[in-house]
Order: sequence, then C-alpha cells, then structure tokens
Amino acid sequence: MKFLTRTFRFFLLLAGLLLLADSGRAQSSSLVFSDAAGRRLEFTPFGTIVNQQTGLVSRGYSLGYHDGSTAKRVYYLNNSIQSGIVPVSLSADQPTGQILTQGQRVYVRAVVRTADGKLTLTFRYIWRVGAMGVEAIGTMTNNTDSQLDVEELSLYSPLGTDCSCPCTAASVFDGATIRTSVVIIANVRYRRTALMYGTPLQRNDTRDTEGCDPVANVPLQ
Repeated sequence: MKFLTRTFRFFLLLAGLLLLADSGRAQSSSLVFSDAAGRRLEFTPFGTIVNQQTGLVSRGYSLGYHDGSTAKRVYYLNNSIQSGIVPVSLSADQPTGQILTQGQRVYVRAVVRTADGKLTLTFRYIWRVGAMGVEAIGTMTNNTDSQLDVEELSLYSPLGTDCSCPCTAASVFDGATIRTSVVIIANVRYRRTALMYGTPLQRNDTRDTEGCDPVANVPLQ
C-alpha cells in the first residue's frame, strides 16, 4: 500500500512539473499570425498586440489601485516600459505561424496578473482577416477576499498620422466613466482610454473593459 501511495505521489509531482513547464512556455512565447497580404500580428504573453510591419504596440495598459494600505500603479507597453505585471497564460484557437485566408478568424486569450497577485487581467482578441483591426475586450478580476479600490484602467493604442484628436468612445462602460486623451510615449502618439471607477471592486468580482473601440484596433494599412 505504501508503495502505491509513493507511486501515486510521484506521478502527481511529475504531472505538476509538466504543467509548470507548459506554463513557462506559454509565458515566454508570443503567437504570430499573418494573412495572404503579408500582414503579421504578434500577440504577446502580456496581452499586447504588435503590428510587425510598423513595430507599433497596441493595447498597452496601466492600472491604478489601492489595497487598503498602499496605492499601486502597474503597467505594460513593451519590455522596456513595464512594471508589476506577470504573464500567466497565452492561447489561441489556431496554431502560431498560421497564414489566415480571407474571412478566417483567430481567437487569442492572454491572462496576466499583478505581481502582488491581487488582480487578474484577461484579454480576448479576435482578428478577422479583411477587417481593419482586432476586436478586443478585457476582464479585470479581484483575486482577494476583500474589496479593492480600482481608480482607473487605461488602454493605449497608437494613433495614425492623420488623426490629431481623440476619437469617440462610449462615455460609460460596466460601471466606469470613460475619458480619452492623446499622450506621447517614446515619441509615439497614443490614444489613452481611461476607465474611471467610482465604486470598489468587491472580492472575487469582475469588470469588463471597454472593447467596442475602432481606434484600439491595430492599424493594418
């Protein structure tokens, strides 16, 4: 009986190590998809999108929150501009490297968390070949057993050279008031969509981020 118990524990340990190995691979590698016209999009483990033709990053984000004792701000745009974000998983319904034909679509899901483990951000993307951008929506989850005061979640998408002002977005989304502005980061003009929350995020509660936003789409021209 002891032999069987030890054997069972060994297989549990082995399974755990394999899961950790798979998780590590998911966190370290991006997923890249292209179409017949040669457009290539890279979906990163941090939930951002890189247009490989222009090198521009879309769907960068920053998050400000208060856990009752400390005000915190975490963010991610690229490897050089980041703080306090840990990748958890990245998956898609098409194999990476796939060349998509007209009308095909790929669904990508990236999960990250704050370094303190208190909040999880889940980003879901759909790229439909032939569309001018990527459909995007995210979900923020409170992982703690108490409420968190989430002040704002901001999303950053590059502006085209022909756009000199913020574009129209919804004014309210899932309990958040939305404000838009133009900011310059590393000499690139970004549209900042800030979701301002007036009520705390309760324990184990979720909120969706604003997603019906054409400017948040990656420019493919």
